[in-house]
Amino acid sequence: MPRAASRPMSETDPAKNEVTMHPAPQPAAPKGGEAQYPSLSPSTRALAREPEPPAGAAEGLPRPMRWLLAAIDQIPIGVAMTRPDGILEYVNPRLSAVTGLSLQEALGLGIDAIRCADEGARLDQIRPFLLARGRWEGEVRYRDRAAGFLPALETVCAVGEPGGPVAGFVHFVQDMTSQRLVESLRRLAFYDGLTGLPNRALVEDRLSLAIAHGQRHHSSFAVLCIDMDQFKQVNDTLGHAVGDRLLAAVAHRLQAGLRVGDTLGRWGGDEFVALVEVIQQAGALRAIAERLVATGARPYAIGDLELPMTVSIGVSLYPQHGRDSRALLAAADAAMYQAKAAGGDTWRVAASG
Repeated sequence: MPRAASRPMSETDPAKNEVTMHPAPQPAAPKGGEAQYPSLSPSTRALAREPEPPAGAAEGLPRPMRWLLAAIDQIPIGVAMTRPDGILEYVNPRLSAVTGLSLQEALGLGIDAIRCADEGARLDQIRPFLLARGRWEGEVRYRDRAAGFLPALETVCAVGEPGGPVAGFVHFVQDMTSQRLVESLRRLAFYDGLTGLPNRALVEDRLSLAIAHGQRHHSSFAVLCIDMDQFKQVNDTLGHAVGDRLLAAVAHRLQAGLRVGDTLGRWGGDEFVALVEVIQQAGALRAIAERLVATGARPYAIGDLELPMTVSIGVSLYPQHGRDSRALLAAADAAMYQAKAAGGDTWRVAASG
């Protein structure tokens, strides 16, 4: 019986036609194995194997790699790439806009031409850390277009083949100017410009938090109203400039007399308020109050002057003397005037209601 003639491929065999006529291009495989993209995830490797049209300078690169390059060009964070010796090989448009240097102008410069770091954060100093751990992060300054320097949070990563030598470093540079502006505005809103202490608004906020904590945990804390004795006389006889320096010196001493975690704020004029948290024993409060009185009573050296100064302190306790801010402050204030009436340079606890 004669053998059937073999049929040529035709539209009746679409699967074979597709395989034969439209083979999927594959990236060249390394000798002895399949094509690999070691830096890409499995899903990204699959995309990388799709056929790609030419793309200018990125011709021949898989689509995910072109996307990555486009992302680096467009992200609102400065990116620089340097050789191990710190010579710039790339800056992205964001860093160019910040520094005023184009990519062409930056190429070949040392990164120190645009990066200014304090002691301990220079590239030559952090290089051993980078070689050992592969990553460093800290605050530095980067040159801006006006030939000044702006604050920046920088992350530096070492790059290279796994297990091989470091090929260079990638610097991610985030401008902190707006963050510093927010911090500056926050300080203006919540801190006293003369003493650097929390101002009245922040003290009231922390007092509210202390009350809420006391309600939840059934704990006690103390409110101290502290007033400088005879401060008006200093202002009237020596002037406000000397008075301001004396205020700042008293604030510093009072702060040093409190425990870590307690709050001292300037309430206004020559009056301070302290929040002494978690009072478990009456003896602990007595020790703090007596230390503040003794600390405030030592003479103060202001320029060529040596000025005596004392303080009067009134104390109220939560919840014995009040369960809200107004009641606690009023009770401490009344006790402070009792201390003044006794001649000052002492402290009093509010009377129980």
